[in-house]
Amino acid sequence: MISKYYLKKRCRILASLSIFSHILGVLSVLYMLIFDIELWLSSMKNSRFYIGLKDHDHDPYIILKTWIIGIQVRYILTDCWVFYNSIKDGNLLKYTIKVHGLDGIICAIIFFIHNSNDCFIFGIVCLLWTLMWIIAYFLLEKIHKIKKHNYLHHF
Repeated sequence: MISKYYLKKRCRILASLSIFSHILGVLSVLYMLIFDIELWLSSMKNSRFYIGLKDHDHDPYIILKTWIIGIQVRYILTDCWVFYNSIKDGNLLKYTIKVHGLDGIICAIIFFIHNSNDCFIFGIVCLLWTLMWIIAYFLLEKIHKIKKHNYLHHF
């Protein structure tokens, strides 16, 4: 019989491997999108073949537009879930705000590096969101310090 400790350890390892494999998959897609879009299209064509679907010439515009919509819907759903859970756990809220701040900075950098009229406004929007996240984080820190200060003065 496997002890709870080893079962817990195995589950963490499997969960970590899932995250790591997702990172590798995202890196490979990102590489293909930046450096070799034809390889990306060929990869999707091969994937269709391996799962038994008929041959099809993919339109990258439709795929990327749908992907962006999917990401936005994911943001809405995960933000709602995190917001609901963070009402109970302030640490989760602070962690989420840190991640969103980092996310905003990365998006802004990517949009500004692209250096086009199409992307400039999105870079500005990402910077504004990042500023909002930074303000929210420091407000939470301030509240935490006030609570800690008031708690210490009760004794």
